[in-house]
Formats: sequence, structure tokens, C-alpha cells
Amino acid sequence: MRQTNKLTAAKVKHTTEPGRYGDGAGLYLEISKGGGKSWVFIWKRDGRKRRAMGLGSAHSISLVKARELARKAAEAIADGLDPIEQRRKNRARAITFAEATVKCHADIGAGWRSPRHRAQWLSSLVIHTKQLSNKAVSEITVDHLVHTFKPLWRDQPELALRLRERIEKVLDWCKAHEYRDGENPASLSFYWFFNGLYHRSCY
Repeated sequence: MRQTNKLTAAKVKHTTEPGRYGDGAGLYLEISKGGGKSWVFIWKRDGRKRRAMGLGSAHSISLVKARELARKAAEAIADGLDPIEQRRKNRARAITFAEATVKCHADIGAGWRSPRHRAQWLSSLVIHTKQLSNKAVSEITVDHLVHTFKPLWRDQPELALRLRERIEKVLDWCKAHEYRDGENPASLSFYWFFNGLYHRSCY
């Protein structure tokens, strides 16, 4: 019988060497070269092809919770289901930009050293993206972002650029968690800054 529960909360917290550490039953702690820690569930489809499903950041998801998520994924496989597809269907419900901002901030900001930066990162999005707050992240387009940036561009261009970068991170997070598909409109809006309003503001 394969050993399970090989990890401990202390090991999850203190291990820093990049790599993948097995807990058993398909659950792994994955540490990136940059120091990020995340949970991954890995299984073999049809006994051959390996598949991996991210379960979230180890900064925001405990070992106990990760084991529960892995167990549910294993149960889905035992029932002949694809846990990735099941999760995608479960997440098909709309998540608003405001909700995604809070979730993303809790996830990626957990390891930031500066409490001031952590607070300012979130507050800038809350204050300056009110027209996006109730929109489903799957529906946000470049035009929506242009309308968000435009009032800031002439008087606070540095803030507008920082805001674009932060929105890009939120929407990248949404794609990684399967809340939206396709290109990141915040990445595409970067060209708008320099080829659109930027040039017009120079005259």
C-alpha cells in the first residue's frame, strides 16, 4: 500500500528548495524557482498519460484543505469523470472582477514583505476600477479597460500604468483558475497606451 500523508504543515512551511514533494494519493507540493508554493494533483489517464491539476497556492490553502481537494478529485476519477472538466463546469458561474481582485490579492500577496505595498495594491484597484467591479471577468474586453484607464492617463499616467499591470495580474490569475479564456485584454491594452491616447496627448 502506498504511503499517504507524508508531508507535514511544518515541512510545507519551511521547505524552500525548488521541486515537487509528494504527500501521497496524487497530491504534491510544488515549489518554483522563484519560491512560489502551490498544490498539484497528478494522476494517470487511462493508465498511461499523466495529467496535472493545480489546486491553488500553498500560502492560502492549508495542507488539510489540499488533501480534501485531492480526495475529491480522486473520487471524480473513480466515478469516470475528468476533475479538470468538472471544475471548469463548476466555475462556469460568473465571478466578478471585484471578487477576483480580492481572491487574487489574497493568493499572490500572501508572500509580499511590505504590508504597505500589499494594502496599496488592493486599494488602488478597489478605488480606480469601480466601473469593472460588477462585470464578470469572462466578459471584460480591451474597450472596458480603455474606459477605465482614460480618465487617469492625462493627469496620473504612472498610476494608469501601474493599474494596467495590476489588472493584468488579476486577469492572468483568473485564466489560471479557469474563470476566463483567451487573451488577456490588459496585455492588449498596453499597445493602446503607446499607440493611441499617448500619442494624442503629446500634441
